[in-house]
Amino acid sequence: MIALLLGVGRARHGVLPAVTAELGRALIPFAVLLAGILGASAVLALAGAPAGTGWLTSPALWVNVAALVALRVYTTPGPPVTNLVRTALATWVPVAGNAIVFMSIGVVMAAAGMASHLADLASGFGPASLAGIPAIGALGGYLTGTNTGAAAMFSSATSGAATGLGADSLVTLAGQNVGGSFAIIVSPPRVALAVGVVMAGHTRLPGAATRTLATAVVAATIMLCAAVAVLA
Repeated sequence: MIALLLGVGRARHGVLPAVTAELGRALIPFAVLLAGILGASAVLALAGAPAGTGWLTSPALWVNVAALVALRVYTTPGPPVTNLVRTALATWVPVAGNAIVFMSIGVVMAAAGMASHLADLASGFGPASLAGIPAIGALGGYLTGTNTGAAAMFSSATSGAATGLGADSLVTLAGQNVGGSFAIIVSPPRVALAVGVVMAGHTRLPGAATRTLATAVVAATIMLCAAVAVLA
């Protein structure tokens, strides 16, 4: 993706940004993230993946390591770091809280039998219902702003419906998750977070940008619905 964007920049503007020390410093956290995940995976694979070491390859671990490295690279010790951490936590809490709430809803749905009931209901519509699974995932991603929350609510029902119809549950779950991932980019909480970080002083995207994103999400969802209907 980086190479693609550089190619687009070269085609549009004729020149690429100079590789400076500042640019190199900006890439350090990303390099730590990439090297950490791939390096840990390679080491564990050579060691035979000992039991209980899977967490060493988790992106969650290396994202936090990269964040700590970024604090050291971009700031100096003292009050600026404290203020930055305080601001980051204030931004993180609503997003994390949102994900936790919807994950809890998913657990309740599964434990109470609601997911099984939804699966039986979907199965009643026949194979045609499989085509709507990515759209359900997209709706969940849009409403929750997190694919984790959308998956927690709908994955059990999706898997059950696919099994009941004799379809491939892996394909249907993939369609649901990818649909949710696409829809997240127009989810109001995610848009507000991104705009707040990138466009200081603004809380919403321009109308034209919002329409472009929405059109892309709808188009992707329709293609996913067709793909799941054919492949599942």
